[in-house]
Amino acid sequence: MTDCISIIVPVYNVELYLEECLKSIVNQSYKNIEIILVDDGSTDTSGGICDNYAKKDRRVRVIHQKNGGLSVARNTAIKIATGEYVAFIDSDDYIDSCYIERLYSLMCEYHADIAVCRFRYCYGRTEVPKDGKSAVFSYTKAEALKVLLAENEFGHYSHQKIFRTSFVKKYMFPEGRIYEDVATTYKYFSQADRVVYTQEQLYIYRQREGSIIAGAYTSKNKFDVLDALDEMQDYFDLNYPDIAEYVLVPKMFYYLHTLARLPEDKSLYPEERKRVKQFIANNRVKALRFHDMPKSTKKKILLSFMGEKIYKKVWSMQKHQFAKIIKIDS
Repeated sequence: MTDCISIIVPVYNVELYLEECLKSIVNQSYKNIEIILVDDGSTDTSGGICDNYAKKDRRVRVIHQKNGGLSVARNTAIKIATGEYVAFIDSDDYIDSCYIERLYSLMCEYHADIAVCRFRYCYGRTEVPKDGKSAVFSYTKAEALKVLLAENEFGHYSHQKIFRTSFVKKYMFPEGRIYEDVATTYKYFSQADRVVYTQEQLYIYRQREGSIIAGAYTSKNKFDVLDALDEMQDYFDLNYPDIAEYVLVPKMFYYLHTLARLPEDKSLYPEERKRVKQFIANNRVKALRFHDMPKSTKKKILLSFMGEKIYKKVWSMQKHQFAKIIKIDS
């Protein structure tokens, strides 16, 4: 007897990409799945696309609700999920046909509570080929938490992972906030006795204009991640003091991330601006000396010594180049 796995897909105005996502899910080689689609107040044809799939496949359940955001949509589905395990798929992404089967088989083989794979990018409509890596690693709870914080192999995204449903039901996503994965994934890992990870790139992560996070950069929500990181630090200080120092890795990454997105008008968000700049100034030397700080973050730290203006200019150049790639491939 195989376990049922719940696949949760929040849906909001993604008619251009939704078919590709849903086809990849209903055609999974692992058949014992329930597919919960939450139409979060879409104003395009996304809701109708979901309904059509429900008519064709009895495993598909559709919930239509007023727009409440990604966390609300995920929580709606979590409450009714009946599978032993749960996987989250973003509605503009898609997965390999063996995605569920491969991760579930690893969980069974290694007696793991969470399984993780790598992703590969899709820029608009152009998918990056697999790099061929396939090594498998099995981690204890403490090892997995350290890898998660250091982001050596995988990060805080809730996609690319299968969790025990009981973990997810215990820690629901924070509603009304973005960066909800940063606020929850480490808590799921803290419940797991063992985590298994494969370097196979089984999840396809689409880069496109108009995503939730991209839109949020223009609002005060961009600072949600800072509160989530403070909560993370408190959690590890209390529960895992031996590895609490590793929280510095995501902190430096996201503070630098936020610095690059501070508005040009310096009269906006003065307290948040001060918070970001003070943290970076107070911690960057320590971060540069931290043995597991990623090289990419260290490069950004070094750039930050040149001041906010130059840092943001370099970041802006990279952003425009990235946007050009997406536009060409869309």
